[in-house]
Amino acid sequence: MVLAYCTTYYHLFNIIQLKLTLLKSQDIDVVVSADADFKPYENRLQQSKLFRRVILSEIKNVIWTREFNELPGAEQENWFVKHVQVGHGLPLDEDYTDLYIGLDDAYNKFLYYCLVTRGMRISIHLFDEGTASYVLPFMARLDTDHIPHSQFNSQEFGRNINELLLYEPSLRTEALPFPVSRIPMVNRNSPAVCDCFNAIFPYRYFPSQRYIYFEGGCFQDFVPTMDIEVLEQLAEIVGKENIVVKLHPRTTRDR
Repeated sequence: MVLAYCTTYYHLFNIIQLKLTLLKSQDIDVVVSADADFKPYENRLQQSKLFRRVILSEIKNVIWTREFNELPGAEQENWFVKHVQVGHGLPLDEDYTDLYIGLDDAYNKFLYYCLVTRGMRISIHLFDEGTASYVLPFMARLDTDHIPHSQFNSQEFGRNINELLLYEPSLRTEALPFPVSRIPMVNRNSPAVCDCFNAIFPYRYFPSQRYIYFEGGCFQDFVPTMDIEVLEQLAEIVGKENIVVKLHPRTTRDR
């Protein structure tokens, strides 16, 4: 039984693509966080019958993780363990064998440890989150995240990562001690695939510009970024009239 955890629309898009391809025969429960407004998608996902259950969480992953990271270093480990003992609070009623997550942030590790401390043996599958999936040193981050992984013995997060799933594995910048697998590209020539995605992610029109620049979440998450400078350089190359900006789902102010 598979549990997938999504905090962005892109995560959800990728889990749908995985369900249509590599996980076609798997039963999947999907938890979507409160980081984006997934409420309009709940009925569409249920009607698609792709997933066994669709669960809307009230947790904002980015806020939970930020609060943990801002704790004094000496307090983080005890705080983390105490919260694992209390549990995730989600209405999960299955014994899961596989967990699909987009990133290795503190909340995702917390969710994993909540599951394994309740007797589950879980393989972790990291899937394409965007640029971060291609550049982050996942194993090195385990040494600096202030989570007491060794307390969980054989269930340590790093020892149970089964794979990293990417659309283009060759772009990964650093070798990893676990496989980097390929997510099949979306078959846009398949009417059934297009109908599935369009039923869940309806759109009103397609932009006339040749290039789409996807805004990252750094500005909204108070992380230093040079995305405007990069956009301006790209616009100089392709022409400002040929590029349109897709705002990040958490954006509240169009810069």
